[in-house]
Amino acid sequence: MKQENQSMGSPSDKTLFALSAVMPPDQRKAIAKEVLEQYKQTVSATRQQLERAVQNNVKIKAFRDPLRAPMVSLLRAVVVRSYRSATVLGALLHVWGELHSDLRKSVHNFLRERGRHIPQAITPEEGLAGSGNLAPKIRETANIFHLEYPEFHADDVVLMFWYLA
Repeated sequence: MKQENQSMGSPSDKTLFALSAVMPPDQRKAIAKEVLEQYKQTVSATRQQLERAVQNNVKIKAFRDPLRAPMVSLLRAVVVRSYRSATVLGALLHVWGELHSDLRKSVHNFLRERGRHIPQAITPEEGLAGSGNLAPKIRETANIFHLEYPEFHADDVVLMFWYLA
């Protein structure tokens, strides 16, 4: 299997594979759908990173450029490929992180007010526990954050902590 590179501040492959292991399928599909529908709203470099990741790693029968396929086909293919490709998952999360810049800023502020940094709050190794459930520390930190910032969806909060780790 070829080596895939991470760029542009995306999480490491190790973090991505840990994320992949704990991300519920419905959340993965929702993130991919949101990203594929809205990625053109992101800055050029982010948009190009996703386009390259999809074009180089996602195959859809009868489409040389998978981005030209119908959304249903594209979404299905991207979700399936994201389980095995750190490049695809990383690009999806990079766009998702940019689309949720308000949440990212709020998480940073929340931790800065407490004198903590992201890696101290959550590390990828802490995120896996037993059968793939989130470690109590991650859930606890996300719950505390969510009490102060209830406008954000709880699953998005947990994912953002992972993304920033």
